[in-house]
Amino acid sequence: MHYVYGLYCKDGYYIGCTDNLKERIVRHQKGHVPATIARRPIKLDFYFAINDKYKAFEFEKYLKSGSGRAFINKHLSDSRPSTNPFNSKMEANITGPLHECLDLFKRIDECYSKKDIRINCFLACLFINLRHLTFYFIDKKSPFNKYKKEFSDEESAVVHKVLNLRVASAHPEAEQRWRGEHMMITGAQIFRDKDVEIQYGLNKLFLIKDILSLFKKLRNTFIKIPELAHWGKNPSWDMDEKELLRIELSIVVMLENPEKFLIKRSFTTDPSASSVQPKVH
Repeated sequence: MHYVYGLYCKDGYYIGCTDNLKERIVRHQKGHVPATIARRPIKLDFYFAINDKYKAFEFEKYLKSGSGRAFINKHLSDSRPSTNPFNSKMEANITGPLHECLDLFKRIDECYSKKDIRINCFLACLFINLRHLTFYFIDKKSPFNKYKKEFSDEESAVVHKVLNLRVASAHPEAEQRWRGEHMMITGAQIFRDKDVEIQYGLNKLFLIKDILSLFKKLRNTFIKIPELAHWGKNPSWDMDEKELLRIELSIVVMLENPEKFLIKRSFTTDPSASSVQPKVH
């Protein structure tokens, strides 16, 4: 039997998996587990007993994801007392989009290496999530507003271009439709300088230099916040870092020779087949 468990720590939740729950809890309490040694006191909040260890590992991974955190908040912590003003609900509102962005970068990478015209949809979803995350540092009412000084002038310019997403994602006269179901990024994608310039509305952003760099900056800034610093100690954070590096390297390698890529994607030479019309400069 394997147990997926949740510990209530002084700064939020810790999710783990073990085949000996009692022994594992004792190790946490005695400070023998590096991930929680600085987060004590801890208290067992919930656990699930699962026969199949691989299913247990998968469930543990799910609970550590953004949607998993939301599940915990909705079903397991409705009346949970907290000494941390940034409770699990607020954390889920951040970790969810962070995981969504990582998954979308992966899908965008796959689109660039295969015949897949859904790339505009993935880009649109990516910008929505980035827009959500940047507001934590731009909105004057946000508890994280003071950390906007972490962003350079160049990074701030990228942030404001992302915030102007609605100009490209909805009709200008439809003020409230920037999150509408018909939203899409339009315009050309120009391959140059070993990067992809994505044009939408009045904005132009490079996929690696601007968009991916902004996402990495957001991740690094969130874990600089004392109340969220424990994220960086979670094994899943390190796993996501490695996955992000893999995705970045894959895109970089592809962009070393975009002509070869464009030949493979024969549909991109036909404007009627897709709104994406790549060009090589």
